[in-house]
Amino acid sequence: MTLAHRLETRPRWMQRLLAVALVPGVLVVAWIAVASPLKWVLTSQSGWRESAGRELARARGEAATLKTLTERTAAFPSAAIWQRLYADSGTPGSAGTAVQQDVTRLLSSAGMAPLSVTLLPSEQDGPLVRHAVRVSMTGPADRFQAFLAQLRTSPRYLRMEKLTVTSPQSQRADENAPLTILADIAGFEAQRPEAPATPATPAT
Repeated sequence: MTLAHRLETRPRWMQRLLAVALVPGVLVVAWIAVASPLKWVLTSQSGWRESAGRELARARGEAATLKTLTERTAAFPSAAIWQRLYADSGTPGSAGTAVQQDVTRLLSSAGMAPLSVTLLPSEQDGPLVRHAVRVSMTGPADRFQAFLAQLRTSPRYLRMEKLTVTSPQSQRADENAPLTILADIAGFEAQRPEAPATPATPAT
């Protein structure tokens, strides 16, 4: 005997009661079979759209950054900073000799009397090479002040790293007494990068 025949033999009130009792089960089955998969599809589509949006925004940001970096890299070899650094002409010690000559020229221009301008050993300073000279000079305070001003405005960057100033023990009130000065002054050498190769234009 089938389930349907058995239900037919039951009293009508029992049949109605069983029908009412089956409604929640039918709704649960419908939710599991239809609504739940539909919700999963909608949720997964929303998650995919958000993920794709984030990936697209990141790709656009990287493309914009790459363009900026490419432009800066192309302009770097011609940047003005290279004009303030010393360059090796190919002759060993040429950059150090150039620092020595520049300091001597500035001393003469400011009216200071150089006693000695000695080139010190070069040292690696990060990506730069440091070339220093030890200068012994004499002159009045106003001439030394003029030398410092010229040092600051020198076309190539020169940095005073050590300074010792000795003045006479006795001075006259009407005399601008000469100072004896010992200083280490450094210039810096850097290898200018080569300009990036220009891509060949395809023939038409």
